Amino acid sequence: MKIFLPLLLASLVVLTTSLNNSSGEFSKYHADGIEGFSYSVNPPASKTGAPGEGTCADCHAGSTMSAAGVVMYNFSGANGEYLPDSTYTIDLSIPSGVKNGFEMTILDANDDMAGSFTVGSGTSTTTALGRDYIRHSSSVGVTSWSFDWTAPSSDMGNLTVYYAFNKTNSNGSTFGDTVYLGQETILISPELGLTDYQQLDEDYEVFYDQQNKLLNVTFRPHQYANVVVNIQSLNGQLVRSFDYGNLNSQTHKKQVDLSDLNVNGIYIVSVLIDNYALNRKVYLN
Repeated sequence: MKIFLPLLLASLVVLTTSLNNSSGEFSKYHADGIEGFSYSVNPPASKTGAPGEGTCADCHAGSTMSAAGVVMYNFSGANGEYLPDSTYTIDLSIPSGVKNGFEMTILDANDDMAGSFTVGSGTSTTTALGRDYIRHSSSVGVTSWSFDWTAPSSDMGNLTVYYAFNKTNSNGSTFGDTVYLGQETILISPELGLTDYQQLDEDYEVFYDQQNKLLNVTFRPHQYANVVVNIQSLNGQLVRSFDYGNLNSQTHKKQVDLSDLNVNGIYIVSVLIDNYALNRKVYLN
């Protein structure tokens, strides 16, 4: 055994050096824990919440909520529209957080990649399975990122922006973080049709019966999908959550009793159909 000990130690040194110097997806691990790999820089691809993808919640345990009203998204195209071969600036930010991160992709109605990203400060790009992604390369103390997107060279119809935003508590573990899912639409000018997200959004209705303290929610998944309805305040606090499990593509009407809830003000009612987040602002009292 003594003969093989130096060889074993040398092999361990080479393996450790290789992992630390790797240019792969986990260029370093951060204070969110040795228990599993987390990503202060360059998170792995396919975590945006787009069709067929996971989210930051695959690695970070905590709440998953809609990005509406919490994460600020801005697209520089007039009226939210794009022209082929034109370049636009996208800004993504959150008011606060000791450590934040994000990943984004943009797809057409067939879930194919549309356009390409150009990195800005604190961002990097990666690809996987034919899709391009832009993501954070800096997270500690960073609350905003700005980068460019160049539209496809031909008309690909209306496009959907998918992103997952992770606000961590930096407590030394992967637990207690908050993942926000967002979808935005970039229209072709003139508009040629609806994306899957737009169709879901058109079928989503919310009505509050103030007299009986009942919240009526109507939605229709475009396919068999898991459905969760969240009620959250404008500052991102989750007030109530209802997991309805897997539902078929018929129109569903859910009634939520809020008589035991002390609310007074504007809240966001979100329905998460798989990874699609649909939002409505409702005054509750």
